[in-house]
Amino acid sequence: MQRELSNKDILGWDVKNWSKALLHWEKVIPKDKKLMCLEIGANKGGLSLWLAAKGHSVVCNDIKPTPDEIKKHHSSLKLKGEIEYQCFDAVEIPYENHFDVIILKSVLGGVGREGKDERMEKSINEIYKALKPGGIFLFAENLRASKFHSFFRKNFVKWAKDWNYMHYSQIKNYLNKFTDTELHTAGFMGAFGFNEASRNVFGHIDSVVFNNLPKGYHYIVYGHAKK
Repeated sequence: MQRELSNKDILGWDVKNWSKALLHWEKVIPKDKKLMCLEIGANKGGLSLWLAAKGHSVVCNDIKPTPDEIKKHHSSLKLKGEIEYQCFDAVEIPYENHFDVIILKSVLGGVGREGKDERMEKSINEIYKALKPGGIFLFAENLRASKFHSFFRKNFVKWAKDWNYMHYSQIKNYLNKFTDTELHTAGFMGAFGFNEASRNVFGHIDSVVFNNLPKGYHYIVYGHAKK
């Protein structure tokens, strides 16, 4: 039996903080037509689900083929649109002037692992190329954030050791080809949770206490940019 899509299906981790990106995207994504969309670095394809639930056609992409169990999970959900699965590198997107929407979450730091900033910039240039004129890039990414975040990631998060965490000014610079660019930051305590229950509690604290901190203390940047 098919079931309704949840924010956990879409975002997977620290849902309270990352869902701020969804709220922003809801405001800016075109609503008057069926869209051709691409999710970059999809992993479990949560953002593809979000777009397909709205009735759009989505290419769900990752650098490795999507596992059958992920496809089976997708088919268990109520979706109005279609999802197609493709495999290619984010720095070599085989499309030009093709998509109305390209979306990603927590991807660029992996594309630029081990300090390869040029790969992150190349990926955004490829996204620009693949969008139609007037197309929109929706993004939510990890920021370097505070010294507390750097210490925690280094000592307690295995996959974070070679992740390329960007500064806010860095992604802002990478987007300079786009027009109508808007960026926001969020999240402080949520990054320190050891399970989703604790991250949910910390996310509530962030919303009440920490979301007015300077941008350099937040660990999420999200927003949109139009071609």
